[in-house]
Amino acid sequence: MKIVVHSSFVRELSNPAANSRCSSLILRCLPLFSNQALIQQLEDMKENLVKAETSGQQTVDVISASNGDPSLVQEELAAVSQKYDTLLGQLKDKQAQLEQAIDQGIQVRDKLDEIQAWTTDSDETVKAWEPISTDPATAQKQLEQLQVCMDSKFNHI
Repeated sequence: MKIVVHSSFVRELSNPAANSRCSSLILRCLPLFSNQALIQQLEDMKENLVKAETSGQQTVDVISASNGDPSLVQEELAAVSQKYDTLLGQLKDKQAQLEQAIDQGIQVRDKLDEIQAWTTDSDETVKAWEPISTDPATAQKQLEQLQVCMDSKFNHI
């Protein structure tokens, strides 16, 4: 069985700063890998379905040759084929949803990392302003610096 590794997972593993997040990423990706395994198993069983359809068609031919009604066998063949196609389609849809959810989760986590970095930088900047000046000119300057800091925050959100 071949499992395709999602590109975001490879990107995370190649980032040394992300090593602490790798275990949580692996846990989030397990449903994706499980779904890929199910799709692969179902696609591997396609050959068995084709053999069953061939056998069923031969049964239909024999029933028809003996002047019987093959409709029940034909209905069963059609139902099995339809169920296979439906299940495969559902698994592929779920795969796409899981990949999208992982990508969105990574984007949110990256944005949170940016906000955390901004918060750390801003905290150091604000601590440098202490104590707040009672001098109006200095207080005005500190207020302007605070406004610049707040404006940069909104660029990160």
